Amino acid sequence: MSELDIFSFDDSPAPVYAGPIGLPREFEPNRLRILKYVLESSILAFTRFFHRIRENNRFILNRHHWLLAQALMDVYEGKTTRLIINVPPGYTKTMLAVISFIAWGLARNPRARFIHISYSDELAYENSVAIRDTIETDWYQALWPSEFKVDTQAKKRWKNKYGGGLLAVPSGGGITGFRAGRMESGFSGAIIIDDPLKPADAFSDAKRNTANNYFVNTFNSRLAHEDIPIIVIMQRIHEDDPSGFLLRGATGDLWDHLILPVDIPKHPDPYPAEYTHGIPIKHNLKPGPLWEYKHNRKEIDKLKTSPKTQYTFSSQYDQNPTTIGGSLFKTEWWRYYEAYDPISNTIVIEPGNVVSLQYKNIYADTAMKKEARHDWSVFQLWGYAQGKIFLLDQSRGKWEAPELKKEFIAFCKKHEFIRGVNTMGTRFRRVEDKSSGIGLIQEINKEKGKGYISGIPRDKDKVSRARSGAPSIAEGKVYLPQASIWLAEYILEFQKFSAEMSHRHDDQIDPTLDAINEMLIDISTLNYATAVR
Repeated sequence: MSELDIFSFDDSPAPVYAGPIGLPREFEPNRLRILKYVLESSILAFTRFFHRIRENNRFILNRHHWLLAQALMDVYEGKTTRLIINVPPGYTKTMLAVISFIAWGLARNPRARFIHISYSDELAYENSVAIRDTIETDWYQALWPSEFKVDTQAKKRWKNKYGGGLLAVPSGGGITGFRAGRMESGFSGAIIIDDPLKPADAFSDAKRNTANNYFVNTFNSRLAHEDIPIIVIMQRIHEDDPSGFLLRGATGDLWDHLILPVDIPKHPDPYPAEYTHGIPIKHNLKPGPLWEYKHNRKEIDKLKTSPKTQYTFSSQYDQNPTTIGGSLFKTEWWRYYEAYDPISNTIVIEPGNVVSLQYKNIYADTAMKKEARHDWSVFQLWGYAQGKIFLLDQSRGKWEAPELKKEFIAFCKKHEFIRGVNTMGTRFRRVEDKSSGIGLIQEINKEKGKGYISGIPRDKDKVSRARSGAPSIAEGKVYLPQASIWLAEYILEFQKFSAEMSHRHDDQIDPTLDAINEMLIDISTLNYATAVR
């Protein structure tokens, strides 16, 4: 049975064409019984086997498929009754959580009844046909004989001879005369919602409300009893999309929540406090691309840094939607430069447009704790030329006091005057003079000499400082390096900044606002720094 290739679950790419498996009659009864046991025991084995049957292609397994399969198995075993899975587009969520899960569920219990919803009738019906096609294969019928009723050939609704079946409808469509599940113990069906709202409708309040209200007004009344599972699997497209709506408690249900961003972070943010009705499903995925076969590091960085795809990346790929353009800072305000030469201290804004820097400053925002719930420490190098400022370098991390001092000294040393390497040193090194910044200033000045670092007296609240600095960005006076690997996260932080202070991080914003204030707005503050030195 090695030719079936259903036991080799690995992450390696596979041939596009895998060849036919053969017919059930070619297998001995004992081998068929073993195969049936394996396929009933594993949704992944079932998916891979029948994908090969239908498509003659090998289903390439990746680490995220194991997590999806386990979450679905928990639903089947009754451990989970409300499940939300957020995963990037194109990561085979429909194949596994809709087509395979429903066909597999009917194999395990042919009396099971499912309702499937997607944002369009075309997609819902296409999935319905794929499920029926799976059930009608010679292999499925050999393992789990299941005739359809002769009067149920429609795409929308069909039943088998045991009374199990499927109703497939578009989001917002009518669901009458059919309930998911049965009044019996054990798994007997589910409601499965796959992308209830299409990305093009993300910013339509009316369409979002229609999709969201569907959960409040329709779904619970279509369950045989309240423990029948509801599965929502979708890419995030808006803060108030159905996932956000449900996780903030709109229906009162608690939802097990699996979040799978395209790029697993090294230091993940805490689970959002506003998701009061979400129960995060933990995973031990190593940092880096979620599925390198689909999106490698180069492709992910391109999605992150391209201004045209930054919102799409944060929502659909990072599963972390934000209000596009932000409430105080607009994405389109930013200007970009192509290259910085630290030897000649010149900036290439674009071919043929080169400016020479007049001076450079370092600004830092520090935090003492490195746990996930705390802010980051950030060091930024800014250059000034012709009434504009340029972000030349940034270092961002979570460091405790001794390591923080070491990292900051290394960042400063990197940008000191070195003949033939860096022909213009840093003029000022500025750190907020409170909290961890005070200790950092004292420690480093003791080691490097008085005035090596000077403090910044931030005497305004964050929102006032943001409102003061925003016009300089809007006027095109602030330039960012367009090829930087941290550019997307930097811009995203500004997008999320809100006057209500509902954002989680502003560590990159603070030193940027310091640079804008001192280098563009109130240059008299630099006279203070000169006096300190």
